[in-house]
Order: sequence, then C-alpha cells, then structure tokens
Amino acid sequence: MAPQLPLTSSFKAMEAHITQLGVEDLKLYKAMRRWHNEIGDMLDYVNGSLSPRGFDEIVKDDFAALRQMLQRHR
Repeated sequence: MAPQLPLTSSFKAMEAHITQLGVEDLKLYKAMRRWHNEIGDMLDYVNGSLSPRGFDEIVKDDFAALRQMLQRHR
C-alpha cells in the first residue's frame, strides 16, 4: 500500500492529471477542491465564535472575559 499523502498534497497531485481521472477519483478531487476553497472560512467562523471581536464584545459584562483571563495568568 502506498503511503497516504496529506490532503493538500493529494489535491495538487490530482490537479495535474485532472483529465485522466475516473468517476470516483473525480468525486474525490471535487471534494478536496471544495475543502481547500472553504477551510479558511470555516476556521474564521470557529475563531470568531471562540474569541470576542470588537469593542462591544470586549466591554460587555464589565470586562468579565478580560478579568478571567488576567486571573488565569497571575
């Protein structure tokens, strides 16, 4: 069995031979292309959900999140 390539490496290797892909490989290629194109937006969404953004988010609850963070670092 051949070693598994990371997803982005597999994507780039397949891209060079797109015209030679069979039906199942073409489905895999399209799934990898979609992942490649959307991963940045997914990571940005997760980051935005986990980290407050903007002045209003930071100051709400009388800086509670900031106070908790400072307590952890003492």
